[in-house]
Amino acid sequence: ADEISQALMKVNYKDILLRPEDHSVMLAKPGMTIDLGGVAKGYAVDEIRKIYEKHHIESGLINLGASSMYAVGKTTKGKPWRIGIKHPRSDDDKSFLGIVSIENQALSTSGDYERYFIQDGVRYHHIFDPRTGYPARSGVMSDSVVIDGSVPHAGMLSDMMTTIVFVLGPQKGMELASSMEGVNCEITGSDNAVYMTQGFADNFSDLNSDFHLSDSE
Repeated sequence: ADEISQALMKVNYKDILLRPEDHSVMLAKPGMTIDLGGVAKGYAVDEIRKIYEKHHIESGLINLGASSMYAVGKTTKGKPWRIGIKHPRSDDDKSFLGIVSIENQALSTSGDYERYFIQDGVRYHHIFDPRTGYPARSGVMSDSVVIDGSVPHAGMLSDMMTTIVFVLGPQKGMELASSMEGVNCEITGSDNAVYMTQGFADNFSDLNSDFHLSDSE
């Protein structure tokens, strides 16, 4: 607890000092670092998408692991890309929460099952709440965010949003996603309730029987 308390003193985006004239960055406190792991794959998705556009590729799936991808156009059969969202409590890679169809959209998924350990019955995972210094306890097991390709930096933004929504929890996460143009999301609650924005629900199918749609959806 003492180590976490000390570390929290170095967690504050306002301590990242930017100087626009020469694009320099300084961190205000000794011992601070910047870790871009939460957005690196999304950034790479956006860069690969630029290569696709340069070579006039109209159909393809950019896949940097199930957590970050972008669907370019339709499949060779002229249909949207159908992506299985992993069952957050199954070790079977072929067990899905459900299927979402995407087209010219970025998709990112975050969950407490990707990197974690369980000690004394408590699951400690890699998605931290910067307010507490501990893994987020927001009532979320996993969430997926779909962002239209017309939105700037859609890949990187989708990576950011899955983390933000996970930390905010179902209610505030849904409110944030619903307030943003071109953004839709699904949230799997720790009570197995599933929340979806309308745009996500319109392209979602095959909900696993282990889960149920939230009454508040």
